[in-house]
Parts: sequence; structure tokens; C-alpha cells
Amino acid sequence: ANKIWNASRYVLMNLGEYPAGKSLHDYRLELADRWILHRFNETAAEVTRQLEKYELGEAARIIYDFLWNDFCDWYIELSKGPLYGEDAGDREKAQLVLCHVLGGTLTLLHPFMPFLTEEIWSKLPLSDTPLIVSSWPEPGEELNDPAAMAKMNLVMEAVRSIRNLRSEMKIPPQKKINVVVRSFEPESEAALAEGADYLKRLSGVDKLVLGGKETAKPSFSLTTVLQGGEAHMLLEGLVDPAQEITRLQKELAIIEAEVFRCEKKLSNEGFLKKAPAELVAEEKEKLDGYMKKRNRLAAYLKELDA
Repeated sequence: ANKIWNASRYVLMNLGEYPAGKSLHDYRLELADRWILHRFNETAAEVTRQLEKYELGEAARIIYDFLWNDFCDWYIELSKGPLYGEDAGDREKAQLVLCHVLGGTLTLLHPFMPFLTEEIWSKLPLSDTPLIVSSWPEPGEELNDPAAMAKMNLVMEAVRSIRNLRSEMKIPPQKKINVVVRSFEPESEAALAEGADYLKRLSGVDKLVLGGKETAKPSFSLTTVLQGGEAHMLLEGLVDPAQEITRLQKELAIIEAEVFRCEKKLSNEGFLKKAPAELVAEEKEKLDGYMKKRNRLAAYLKELDA
């Protein structure tokens, strides 16, 4: 409930000069707008399908995933650019999309949380009709956009990967970085070019260079693999090479010790026979995570040594 309240408060606080009387069709929608509307369409269709089968738990899970992951974690963050920018048209467009998606999501949630959703609905500039007698969302074919979905998936993967690199290298959030992205497929290059502003804002990037496979790999950088390409975070000015190699070697030694401990534990027949299955599975999951991190650290060290 707190997440819904917080998301709704954010929307309501940013509805000054709301473009009443206008619709989404009056604007040229950006990539993030087309993506979230497509995802809402998908969600409404799937929730309806699950409710018709009386799969209430699955319907609730689908709404939860959409609201928490797509709307709150991604679109709300992406909407801050146009909402707080100087272009009135971009601001109006973001307001309309936020209201459309939040209002529709409240309708889907109404069977599960009637009082909360009714209260929030009454504050939105959508309709004077109470939510309980409002129409159920019907996916609009004109808002379906699988191409926007595919492009945003590439952009979000790039954001996650660059954030992971920052985290691994202990780079503080307020510190801007420079990134070179080499795309090996024209579709990937086009998608990242369209979502370049999102990539910069959400990853804390100052200078972003987008290129194809002919683009030279930068020296003194760390690489993360993307779908259809690579992203290189430039380290010049961020870290001292010798100090960073020492830090990574120490961290790698700690992870190696954890891998050894897990492998020893999982090779113990007594542990495997006596421990609950969920505890064994948890230990295997830990080992998998440690091994992946070990491989990443080893790759970073190899790049820095080069």
C-alpha cells in the first residue's frame, strides 16, 4: 500500500496545469511513453484473463509486478526529465501518460483494494464517476507497440549493466562517468540512440559515445556485455590503476575463500543427507553467485592489467 500511495502522491504533486481536454493522441509520444502504455495494455489483458479463470492470486501478482517494476522503478524515474524540464508540451505529455497508466492500474487493483483505490481515483483529473462503476480497462490496439518494448528492453539492460559496473568499482552515485557503447547490430545501435537520454540520466553518465562494431575499444576501461554489443566505462580520472588492481585482488581473494567454503560444504555427504533441501538449494545459489562474481572480478583485473 505504501508504494501505491507514494507513486500516487508523486503523480498528484506534478499535475499542475494539467492539460484537461487533451488526449495522448494530441502528442508525439517518446520511447518511454510508448513502452509503458504497451506494458499497461499487456498487463490489463493478462489480468483480465486471469480473473476470468478465477486465478486471483496470479492476477494480483501481475499487477504488483507491473506497478512496482515497470511503473514505479522505471517510468516514474524517466518521467522526471519532461516533468521538471522547461518544455510545456513534454510536461503535458508526461502528465497525461502518468494519469492514464495510474488510473488504469487503480481500476485493475480495485477488486483487491477497493477503499484505497477509490480514494486515490477521486483525486485524479480523469472522471467524476466513482471507480466502482467505472469501465474496466480494455487494451487499446492503437497503444500496442512491441517495437518500443524491444527497444526499451535494450536500454534498461544497458542501464542495469552500467549501474552494476559502477557498483563493482565502488563509484559513488554523485560521480559522473564516461561511457562508450559499441553495438554489433544496427537495431541495437538505433534503440540505444533513441534511449540515449534515459541511459545518461539513469546511469549517471556525463559523456556517452554510441557507435557500431567499427568503433575502437577504449583503453583503460571496464567492459560489460550487452545484448548485441558492449558498454565500456572509462576509468581515467575515476580510479588509480595500481590502487584499483590491489583492491580488486583483495576482493577476489575474499570471494575465492567463499567459493572454497561453499564447495567444501556441498561436497560433504553428511551435510547433503541431513540438511533440509531448501538449505542445500540456498547454499548452491550462494556458490553460483560467488562464482559469477569471481569471474567478473577476474575479467576486470585482466582488463586493468592490459
